Amino acid sequence: MVLYGVCPIYEEQRKLIDKYCFDKCGKILFGGLIDDMLGLLPCREKICPHEDARLKYGKVRNEVLYIRKLKGES
Repeated sequence: MVLYGVCPIYEEQRKLIDKYCFDKCGKILFGGLIDDMLGLLPCREKICPHEDARLKYGKVRNEVLYIRKLKGES
């Protein structure tokens, strides 16, 4: 399985997460993935219309984890 995560530790991304993931989409999973450097909010949506880029992070509990960067408004 594949798991996606968005990273709210950066202010610009946190604002986009609030706007897109919690408000418009609403499919973000409640809870978080904790890492020494990142606090990630998980998502299972394969296609995100607000995704700007993704980075393969590694495995979490036998799932491949990608970190999503959301795009700001143009």
